[in-house]
Amino acid sequence: MAAEPTTNPSKLPHLPTEVLLDVFTAGLTHPDACALSLLCPDWALCSHNHANTTPPTPNQTKLLALQALLRTTRVDTYTLPAEGEAHGKVTTSFDHASNPNTEHLWLPQMDDPRSQPDVPTEWIRAELTRRWVSGSGTVVVSLPRLVSHYMLSPQRKEERLLPYEEDTVTVDTQQGKVTRVTGRDGWEKEGPVGEVEEGGELRYWYQRLRGLVVTREWLRGDGAVPQGWRTVEGRDVLANLKVRWEEMGRLEVLCLDLRRGGGPEPEYMRNLELARLAQSLKGRGLALLVIAGLRSDASYPGGEASGVAEVEDGRWDARRRVWRKGSDERGDDINWWKTFGEAVRPGGRLVFVDKRDGGELSLLQPDARHTTTTMLFGL
Repeated sequence: MAAEPTTNPSKLPHLPTEVLLDVFTAGLTHPDACALSLLCPDWALCSHNHANTTPPTPNQTKLLALQALLRTTRVDTYTLPAEGEAHGKVTTSFDHASNPNTEHLWLPQMDDPRSQPDVPTEWIRAELTRRWVSGSGTVVVSLPRLVSHYMLSPQRKEERLLPYEEDTVTVDTQQGKVTRVTGRDGWEKEGPVGEVEEGGELRYWYQRLRGLVVTREWLRGDGAVPQGWRTVEGRDVLANLKVRWEEMGRLEVLCLDLRRGGGPEPEYMRNLELARLAQSLKGRGLALLVIAGLRSDASYPGGEASGVAEVEDGRWDARRRVWRKGSDERGDDINWWKTFGEAVRPGGRLVFVDKRDGGELSLLQPDARHTTTTMLFGL
């Protein structure tokens, strides 16, 4: 019987550093997963994830087949026109989870090297982290999200990873360069220890990120305010997305859970926040943008496939800074395809994932509490 592979340094021979790095990387790396299996696990959109080791039960298989038959779950993919093309291409799938011929959105996965106890030196840990954020794997972190009357405050290591609007940025006024970025907790953002990039600017991990998945999951609990949360007054205003996207210049893939978080937020307030988010992403040049829950529940488009005309036609509303459906002045509905499409590069893909029922989450139920998780990955 073959011996189990190990990344424990005490069980490894004395190897060159580069070889050790490759051994640890291999031990932390998992098979690719479909983005839809990571984005909304509770929706069971896709089972192609290394964490899903059990096949669906017969009842689950029947349920997926029924959902496909009734067309209650849809995945719409808009491939933007490449340079020189007049129009893009739109495809609609109602059976992503049950169709064996589904075209998956494969993403690589790797465990967080920062939390591994067997890494022998901090230099090796930093190099593994560099690989992790630069394209080798997946990270799970908690981001602040305003949920009814509770906000999840991220743990320190999570607060230090991404650039938020509330960060303190220190600038050398003589040279006009950023010298330090600290979070709300007062700690500096994480990056290669002691490394200064060419040109003299500090390089943080978030400046190397290739992809980011923001999702939400249920945790079992008694409904009490979890440790680390702080009470606030307000609604679910997508606070977890107040990220300084412009600081992540290498970002190519972004997946967002924009399902309603419950609470009394009026539709116009939600649309204002979504428009603000879309504007903050404009011009990012993403290769892939996946959004879940934007058109779910009452906004569900129904059982008809989307067409290129409804995706690409629209008029610009300068006051609201969104695209409206249709070319006439009477069109009132927002064209989210064109509004969020401005974040995607020519030839890139914009994917909307929605359910007719289940887009709204009831938060802080008696037997559950709700947190926000984020998965970062590289291409």
